[in-house]
Amino acid sequence: IDECESNPCQNDATCEDGINEVSCACAEGFYGPLCETDIDECESNPCQNGATCVDGINEVSCACAEGFTGPLCKTDIDECESNPCQNGATCEDGINEVSCACAEGFTGPLCKTDIDECESNPCQNGATCVDGINEVSCACAEGFTGPLCKTDIDECESNPCQNGATCVDGINEVSCACAEGFYGPLCQTDIDECESNPCQNGATCEDGINGVSCACAEGFTGPLCETGEFHRIQALMTVKIFT
Repeated sequence: IDECESNPCQNDATCEDGINEVSCACAEGFYGPLCETDIDECESNPCQNGATCVDGINEVSCACAEGFTGPLCKTDIDECESNPCQNGATCEDGINEVSCACAEGFTGPLCKTDIDECESNPCQNGATCVDGINEVSCACAEGFTGPLCKTDIDECESNPCQNGATCVDGINEVSCACAEGFYGPLCQTDIDECESNPCQNGATCEDGINGVSCACAEGFTGPLCETGEFHRIQALMTVKIFT
């Protein structure tokens, strides 16, 4: 009797008839007297790095954990390949993540954010701060200079005060201490000493520097033409008589 006629061997096994028995040559992936049992290929843990193994017929299917790829999930996915780190940062691949070493002037997980260097108020003396990449630009208020507007401009350097005046530097201005005989913001104006009519008895006044020169009318003398010739002669006569 051909015991193979009833197809006792399962799962595409090859049946070999014997004396009152059969011998089954199992197809790959099966075992047992009649090849009835599917071999569990997951039993040897072929899937790596925390993958989930799904047994198949003479094969496995591996559902990889995040960050891994390949038939057996052996390969760490290089997350740096997509260039996630921005603004010149250096990318270091991790397991399902990256670590970004930011270039100077940037911050954040992916170095997206420009650090606001103006936040620390580096610009001084009322300057306007303009943030740049790892630097600031300071628009100085009038009267100041320098990269951070630290330096008070010396307005006295251009010698604005005139006629021997003493210059005192201020913030975007000067104060001039005028020499005698001058006035004005920069001591540019000669005081007209003739304005008070110091010359007497019809004398002509000529203004000078902190003084006047009087051209006396006939019959008068003295710095301010205050003395008449008649009084001088009378004084001499009086002295002579009493002498």
